[in-house]
Amino acid sequence: MKVSEVRELRAEALPLREPVARLTATGEHLAAQLQDTRAELKETREDGRALQAELLALTRHDGKAKK
Repeated sequence: MKVSEVRELRAEALPLREPVARLTATGEHLAAQLQDTRAELKETREDGRALQAELLALTRHDGKAKK
């Protein structure tokens, strides 16, 4: 590869550095946001299961009290 070809490739790559850096940062931010959302979803599901179990226990207890 000639020196002129290397210079030409570098000149073509230079304007791409900023958009690549921006997209990388955006991708990292979105990945972190997704991880947080997954953790919140997991916690919400666990809370839902606990509430269902509590409701079931209350319903069973209420049914026994009415008999």
